[in-house]
Amino acid sequence: MEKRIITLNSQTSAIRAHRALTSNGIRAKVVRLSPSQSKRGCGHGVEVSASDLKAATSCLYYSGINYSDVI
Repeated sequence: MEKRIITLNSQTSAIRAHRALTSNGIRAKVVRLSPSQSKRGCGHGVEVSASDLKAATSCLYYSGINYSDVI
């Protein structure tokens, strides 16, 4: 299964995103990004399946959680 990472600015944002996603039935995992994975250096993100990506980004939008990028 192909995975995507939605990058966020902080660990707190990643945890909030994880809670929002899982409460809406989307499987997600909080991950720490290496400096090479992120445009801004180290950071955090949530990993979701590629098939859930559109639903996940929509869920974050409606939950008021801003994300930086999708990798």
